[in-house]
Amino acid sequence: MALAAIQAAVHATESALAEQTICIVGAGSAGSGIAAMLSDALEADGVADPTSRLYLVDADGLLHDRRTNLLDFQQPFTQRWDDVAAWTDPSGTTPLATVIDQAKPTVLVGVSGQGGIFTEAIVRSMASNTTQPIILPLSNPTAHAEATPRDLLEWTDGTALIATGSPFDSVEHNGVTHQISQANNVYVFPGVGLGTKVCHARMVTESMLLAAARAVVDESQSRGRNPGDGILPPLDGLHDVSRRIGTDPA
Repeated sequence: MALAAIQAAVHATESALAEQTICIVGAGSAGSGIAAMLSDALEADGVADPTSRLYLVDADGLLHDRRTNLLDFQQPFTQRWDDVAAWTDPSGTTPLATVIDQAKPTVLVGVSGQGGIFTEAIVRSMASNTTQPIILPLSNPTAHAEATPRDLLEWTDGTALIATGSPFDSVEHNGVTHQISQANNVYVFPGVGLGTKVCHARMVTESMLLAAARAVVDESQSRGRNPGDGILPPLDGLHDVSRRIGTDPA
């Protein structure tokens, strides 16, 4: 769902996934799993070195290949020390604020479980480098969200494209009512189950999950987009999303 939300937001900016630089805050199994899906999608879009576009940050700062405290599933997503050595602070770590300033991400994903970690300074720094920042505070429950949609829209002058992990009410900003999409697995699981059952699949593959993400994006695109629309299809259209996923030929 994180991949689908990012791809849908990227389409709304009329750019390509291959053009994005992505920072994921929270490098546990969820963050690394999102990175793995994004890596596959970036490679499919022609990016020769997907990891170079992915910056993962945990409680000890940026993941790089000189760190000695990384888990096996984090290893594929480290930055080369030679490329980021100058970013370290006196303690030898590279905090999130520095990664934002130096890497200039266009996409910021939060799966840290740390409420409010996307501060005004961090969000404004990101917004200074991209006209439509894509920001996904996915941690839940609501109190753990990295930022609220209202703050994100205020700090980006209404330009942020947002999806959250918890449900949030719509937000009015400068006369535009912004619908806040929830990147919930309910978009994907029924359709994947339907397709798996219909074709008698013995396993769910990575390519099937990539196809499911693409189908969510296709359904979103098919509905058109108006100012303030959420980046994902409305929840009352889940049957259409599931049908599209279940019948995707990929």
